[in-house]
Amino acid sequence: LPLDVLAEPLVWGNLAFLGLLASAGCFVTWGYSVKHLGPTLASAYIYLQAPITVIWAVLLLGEPLTVAIVVGFALVIVGLALSEGFDQRLIRR
Repeated sequence: LPLDVLAEPLVWGNLAFLGLLASAGCFVTWGYSVKHLGPTLASAYIYLQAPITVIWAVLLLGEPLTVAIVVGFALVIVGLALSEGFDQRLIRR
């Protein structure tokens, strides 16, 4: 890592954004989620980050949708559904 890069104002601006806005924003939203959903449910729903990222990457960035991405997307959704007991709710109907 060349240390002279740290002397550039743009680098400090980027670090400030990541440290103050992005990280702080994550902690605030996490705290809000835990307060309103509870720690177990909030921890389970954090796995939705990956599928949401895939959706935005495809729609906004034009990323290609590969078979591996679709399989991973499906596995996350099925795993979340199983962990939340959606299978039991479907069986009871």
